[in-house]
Amino acid sequence: FTENDITFQITDDTKVEAVYENVGTYTIYVRVNVNNNYSSVAAVSATVKINARAINMKTLTSINFPSTLTYIGEQAFRQTGMSELTIPANVKVIDEGAFRDMANLTTVTVKGNVAFDNYAFRSCPNLTSIYLLGDDVTFTGSQFATHSDNGDATGITIYVKNATVAARVYAAQTSAYGYEVKVLGDATDGSDATEVAQVKNDTQFDTAIANGASTVVLGSGNYIIPDSAQGKTLTIVGNGDTVVANQNDGSYEGCDYSLDGATVTFEGVTINTDGHTYAGYARCSATYNNCTINGSYTLYGESVFNNCTFNVTGDYYNIWTWGAKNVKFNDCTFNTDGKSILVYNQTCDVYVDGCTFNDRTNGAGFTKSAFETGVDGVGPKYKIYINDTTVNGFAENDKCVGYKNIVGNKNSMTNEYLNIVIDGVDVY
Repeated sequence: FTENDITFQITDDTKVEAVYENVGTYTIYVRVNVNNNYSSVAAVSATVKINARAINMKTLTSINFPSTLTYIGEQAFRQTGMSELTIPANVKVIDEGAFRDMANLTTVTVKGNVAFDNYAFRSCPNLTSIYLLGDDVTFTGSQFATHSDNGDATGITIYVKNATVAARVYAAQTSAYGYEVKVLGDATDGSDATEVAQVKNDTQFDTAIANGASTVVLGSGNYIIPDSAQGKTLTIVGNGDTVVANQNDGSYEGCDYSLDGATVTFEGVTINTDGHTYAGYARCSATYNNCTINGSYTLYGESVFNNCTFNVTGDYYNIWTWGAKNVKFNDCTFNTDGKSILVYNQTCDVYVDGCTFNDRTNGAGFTKSAFETGVDGVGPKYKIYINDTTVNGFAENDKCVGYKNIVGNKNSMTNEYLNIVIDGVDVY
């Protein structure tokens, strides 16, 4: 229907009214028809959509979106005259080109986790700032935000909640150039936001960190952590096709010193080791989110793994705790040929929650349990807490403690030095 020269497309059982307020200013109100009784959206729980090409009017300069809005259709507001936009938190989908070619648009705030299709803010020549406040915003396609069709985005700053969304923005800005991506701090205006560097090779990686970047997004390809990362606090983000090779620095242990003294968060990165016993990052404290670790990996500092996958073949453990005093595994999957985690050397607390351990040999490979504890001499003390964890395969042997094939006490440590709690039960 048409009101005040605006044409609307509406969903079933929904009435949309356009109310003229001032010259060139319109406010859209949505009312929902429930059993032929129109009620305000504040009183009715409903899903409201603005469908494709619903509003195409250059004189439309402001809109108050209803809080129940969940979908904005393809080119719904193309070429409208608004200078600022605030997208409510309930909006889940913004379709292709919904706000493209808006000549006056300068600032956009998106409050929730939206799935953006192609060209959401393409060719908006005065656009300067986009605030993406959701922690799981996603994108499809290219040229999310530009000043022109040729990809010029010079002067546009896109503020995001975390490094994962930053990586997604870079992926969604295919063929765009000149823009910045920053991770928001405490200030809502972005004044304390941290710039995110995008790199595509090892030289750019080294330069970005040497120049002070604390968040680095790695494109597809293979990388080695540069020595310029030593002692830094960093977030390193991959895109699912990003591989970081752990290198042998030639030390006695053969570990990698490129993160010596650093505190690092890895996001969406695959880490490949050469499989030798001490492969890992020396004296590095790290959090790993949604990562894949291929090969045996040794820990030299406090480590947290969230939703990670570990793959190893042959006579190797997935993990040696070695130099770590505190290790946590949450919702992780371990794939192995019969031995998975060795708690060894350094006094250590290990927490395992919601994990799955898979032995490809079904216990026939090395006749070991999923976990093993080991010690040379007397001294280290281990506390192991295991909850809601599935163990497939692995062997039950005379070194197992408590429950069948879960933990093996291979050096017969006394309970003065070893404490094992499984699903809240103190088994040793």
